[in-house]
Amino acid sequence: MGTLVKLDGRSRLMIPASIRRELHLHAGDAVWIEQTPGGSLQVIPLGAHLSAAKGLFKANKARGQQVVDEFLQARHDEARRQDR
Repeated sequence: MGTLVKLDGRSRLMIPASIRRELHLHAGDAVWIEQTPGGSLQVIPLGAHLSAAKGLFKANKARGQQVVDEFLQARHDEARRQDR
């Protein structure tokens, strides 16, 4: 689906209401704009990027926390040995 839009006098692009409704975009929402290899623009609601990032962090959170805990314990043990 395509819609013809024009840049306004301040070089702003208005996303048509029908597309905003379909993407659940509201005033003040952030979007990510990428230029595709073919030279077109892709508009991605930031919520989609955040959901993907949250999924990555959630999948690795348990292991990441374990690594941090192990590092902190090692530093604590090293400091205790140096204090003796």
